[in-house]
Amino acid sequence: MSRRLELKDLMDIDGVIGAVRWKEAVSGRAVAAKPIVVEFYGFESEEAARRSMLAVDAIGLGVKGTAQLSYEYRPDFRELASPVDSFYVHGYKRSVLATLNKVMVLLDNEVKIDIQALPLQLVLVDNRE
Repeated sequence: MSRRLELKDLMDIDGVIGAVRWKEAVSGRAVAAKPIVVEFYGFESEEAARRSMLAVDAIGLGVKGTAQLSYEYRPDFRELASPVDSFYVHGYKRSVLATLNKVMVLLDNEVKIDIQALPLQLVLVDNRE
């Protein structure tokens, strides 16, 4: 059985320079209400973490919506628990990896990271509050 991770544990992964987790302001209404930062590490301020979280949350809503459409319209996707559990956005110096359980890490592109293994670490962060 996998052990649960704390958000701060993600900062021990080589190449991770920031981590944040958030929650919906109103349960079940993420589009109508701005999400709330619950915890962050590695960002210069809560405001910096919040700005990153807002952008990533908006991207995540699009990814989740697209995945749901694929699930509804592609019978082969119905055999999966979820066709998507994370997404990666590549930048010039830094990149972002986020999971649909509302956990993200900011990555330093100068460090080689196993981008396929990293989501497995993020989903171990218990983000139920």
